[in-house]
Amino acid sequence: LPAINSFLDSCGVPDSHRFPFPKCYFGLGVEGDKPEDYNFILVLEDLVASRHKFWDQGANKSFDWVHASAAIKSIALFHAATAAYKISKGFKLYSEEFPRFIKHTVDDPALDHYIKTGFEVTREVLAEEEAPEGLLERLNLLEEKFKPIVQKMLIDVDQNCVNVVRHSDLHFFNVAFLYDESVNSVEAKWFDFQNCSEGRPMADLA
Repeated sequence: LPAINSFLDSCGVPDSHRFPFPKCYFGLGVEGDKPEDYNFILVLEDLVASRHKFWDQGANKSFDWVHASAAIKSIALFHAATAAYKISKGFKLYSEEFPRFIKHTVDDPALDHYIKTGFEVTREVLAEEEAPEGLLERLNLLEEKFKPIVQKMLIDVDQNCVNVVRHSDLHFFNVAFLYDESVNSVEAKWFDFQNCSEGRPMADLA
């Protein structure tokens, strides 16, 4: 983010055309012998104190159009900035420009947790109402075969496409909204960028 922000500064991009994100006051990373031993500390802006609000419906109800459009606009600005930076600098992959850029693999223990919790939440939501016949069985089958899908969508990078840095973990609990009633506008601020990956931008919206 600092490199991209400096790039946007050099291009004279106004704040209204930049992706909003929480301020970071402190960051510290400690690497272990194995990838899962990597630990980090981030001290971020208190979004509640800065008048942001979270989607109070949780995962039980989808965003309405006002919130959905604000969320999509925000992440689109992030995608655009990372694509413009790469094109301007002339490199093909972010891992070339930033050797410490996270490289995901299907063997990452965090991925197992990500898949497990995602399907658990989906089942909980479906359990609140009568699910269509056979849906839960198909969900179980999808979970068993989900890793190859993740490999294709989130890990493999097709260099013939226009690729961006993706958030890779967009959901209701990773975004906050700031309301300006004077001009009837809503700004979405995404956070929790720890699962960033490089690839097609539409994977963030899939």
